[in-house]
Amino acid sequence: MRVNFLDGLRGWAALMVVLSHLFNFLSINRPEYKLPIFAFASNGHLAVLIFFVLSGYALSINRLNKRIAVVSLIISRYFRLLIPIFLTSLLTYIFIKNGFFLNQEVYETNILYQTWIGSFFKFETSLADLLQFSFYDVFFNYDPEHTYNSSLWTMYDEICGSILIFLYLHFIRKNIGINLKVWIPLTLFLMFKRPDLSCFMMGYAIAELNRFKSTIFNLKEFHFLVCFAITVIALSFYTPNWEWINCLSAAFLVFLVSYSSQLRFFFQNTISSYLGKISFTLYLIQITVICSLSSYLYLKLPTLGIDLSTSSDINFLCSITVCLFVANYLTFIDRLSINSSKWIYEKTNLFFIHASSSYFRTTQGKKD
Repeated sequence: MRVNFLDGLRGWAALMVVLSHLFNFLSINRPEYKLPIFAFASNGHLAVLIFFVLSGYALSINRLNKRIAVVSLIISRYFRLLIPIFLTSLLTYIFIKNGFFLNQEVYETNILYQTWIGSFFKFETSLADLLQFSFYDVFFNYDPEHTYNSSLWTMYDEICGSILIFLYLHFIRKNIGINLKVWIPLTLFLMFKRPDLSCFMMGYAIAELNRFKSTIFNLKEFHFLVCFAITVIALSFYTPNWEWINCLSAAFLVFLVSYSSQLRFFFQNTISSYLGKISFTLYLIQITVICSLSSYLYLKLPTLGIDLSTSSDINFLCSITVCLFVANYLTFIDRLSINSSKWIYEKTNLFFIHASSSYFRTTQGKKD
């Protein structure tokens, strides 16, 4: 069962990440992009935490009250993430080798870019290096100074959070529902030690609660909408310093959407569904676009006699349009990874079933 509003919410979160990077890039010449009116829409960090909550929800919702094959799920999840990462990193590799990235030239024009765009792609690249990054480093040994995509710092949390959910469902939950004696101390511990991973556990809890939403939190629709609006406005003017508050904010927003029929309807409309369809590829290609097209326009437009503010606006419109177009064009990568991961799950699960059956027969034969 696919929960459509999750895809829509994930799509808007992906757009928030793109906006955060574009506004951060362009606000040096267009400070208006830092105004509070844009603050929530460009809160990329909150968007990533929403991703983690949604992953915990999505990985749990269809596996509640089901026996799961943990090892097969972990392997298939790895390939679900690996395939889009490898193919989009290969695109980045091609751009590097052909000199399409101008982020270093942008950095040379303004020292303020040193800690972000100026730090990208300073390392020596090779196909062997690309393979090592895509298959291992991005998940288990991520180095922000040696990455083909700075947005991929989240993949370590994604793979760890996925493993956490699968192990919890298999060993802790089983068929008894949410186990508060384990869930509460585990989530609190993670919230202060590994807050990103606590988002997965909160996403799982929302999936559990969603099964009983007709009898729990029996509030009027108006209350959910007001809470959502207040949260958005508050986060537009206030950025929490404590990460656990950010995690709770992300989980609260997902909770409100899952309980509100009006919010669910919005996140299932045509625009939301489109953004949901391209969300992963949009997240993966935005840095490539910013370091190539956006950087080129940043350097070129002022030379045409266009003032810096207008240049930034033109750059923004062109960059966001190209991001959406390329992400839509690359959705076949996402479909390929989903279908491949399902096939890998079926094959590995079948292998382990046959292996365990063979081991059991061998053991019984020796006993007899």
